[in-house]
Amino acid sequence: MGRFWEQNRNLMAFGVFIVSFCLIAGFWELGAKLQIFSPLMPSASQTGADFWQWISDPFYDRGSNDKGIGWQLLASLRRVLTGFAIGSAIAIPLGIIIGLSEVLSKAIDPYIQLLKPVSPLAWLPFL
Repeated sequence: MGRFWEQNRNLMAFGVFIVSFCLIAGFWELGAKLQIFSPLMPSASQTGADFWQWISDPFYDRGSNDKGIGWQLLASLRRVLTGFAIGSAIAIPLGIIIGLSEVLSKAIDPYIQLLKPVSPLAWLPFL
């Protein structure tokens, strides 16, 4: 009996999601068509059509400034992995050296303790 109510609750949540999505998309479409919003704001249907075009042909190449989202994603991943590899090549040996040396460990510890309470999200602007 409990499984029935759990499935029913999931179905109801999905229904509420669909109804709320349709209401938001309808408000967006109506607001854009009636120019209640900025004239530069596209309608929901135009955004959906553009999104479909991007995902249906993600690897198109029409010159240096017009590439598909697949190529853009690959370029971003290449940059992230290159940065991770360079950072790892520097940080891992340095961490091993600091971990093996008690003097270096005690010398670096104040910097680590100073930076430890800073939220990782606070470092995002630097990245």
